[in-house]
Amino acid sequence: MTTLRKETVQRSLSGSLDMLKLFSADFMETSQAIKDQLDVLERKEQAWRELQLRIQRNTVAAADAITLDVGGVVFKTSKQTLLRVEGTYFHAMLGAGCWQPDGPANSYFLDLDPTHFDRVMTYLRTSELSFDGLSAWECRQLRSTLDYLNILTPRDLAMSKPTPPLIQWNPHACSSSLVLLHDQRTVQKAAGAGRSVSNAVVGTTPVDVFSLRLDEFPATGNVLGKIFVGLAPSKGFGVYSYNPDRCGYYVELRHGSVFGQDGTAGKPYATGFKTGDVVTVRRCHRQIHFEKNDQELGVAFELGHDEGQQDLLLFPVVSMYYHGATLTLVPSPPK
Repeated sequence: MTTLRKETVQRSLSGSLDMLKLFSADFMETSQAIKDQLDVLERKEQAWRELQLRIQRNTVAAADAITLDVGGVVFKTSKQTLLRVEGTYFHAMLGAGCWQPDGPANSYFLDLDPTHFDRVMTYLRTSELSFDGLSAWECRQLRSTLDYLNILTPRDLAMSKPTPPLIQWNPHACSSSLVLLHDQRTVQKAAGAGRSVSNAVVGTTPVDVFSLRLDEFPATGNVLGKIFVGLAPSKGFGVYSYNPDRCGYYVELRHGSVFGQDGTAGKPYATGFKTGDVVTVRRCHRQIHFEKNDQELGVAFELGHDEGQQDLLLFPVVSMYYHGATLTLVPSPPK
């Protein structure tokens, strides 16, 4: 009995030892695989650091004043302007050290249409991109130039954001003189006199972008009449108050001027809107832009850095003052 018990214990120990050896071999193999992967990652990280250092050295070495030969037309600018936006053609070419001033007067050649290149330079310099006065074909050409140079516009940056939630008007934050229709996506001025000459409505959720179609937008009416569209915080907003000068950021649709809580009041910005137009409001990188029929109108407001405004929740709003219209929320253009 004792001998049998010893043999059983011996076989058990032998089996356990074999399993331990197998486990140890698997562990060593896995450890080596992990080490190999870490070595690869370390080499890639080192190569990336060296690339960043090379880009930094090359950009520092480039001349401060740069001359561009764009399709035969000369543009002079600063290195700071060209490198203001990271990830562009200029940032890559100057940083890589591959692009040399081999043209007349030490100019850098760009095989592009120069017709509207001044708008590109203005955008790099001021963050304001204007399509004013351009035909549809010219807009496409300008966008093609921006794509070639890998310059992202506010619309491009907005594409990377999650799809915004369905926007509706809030019936609990709406003037009694305004009527909400079509699943609370259309706002309309009610017939007859109301309790106030100023009537507003707020959206149900804060957003960074929304669009409105002007279904009915009378061109005539009270000389004081105004229709404001924009973004506003919930705090301080009143559905019977004249909000444009104290709460929010707006474009006034009849005249195309802008109003805001930053003191902006009636500043010329764009031409007026008409029935059938679509106005889009975008908030991007501490700036508020407006668009008209999918055409960028430029930066309207710069939000403050020291007032917590970059994190402030802003809601879509419509405010009608001595005037009425019918406006419907529509999907915003993915640009």
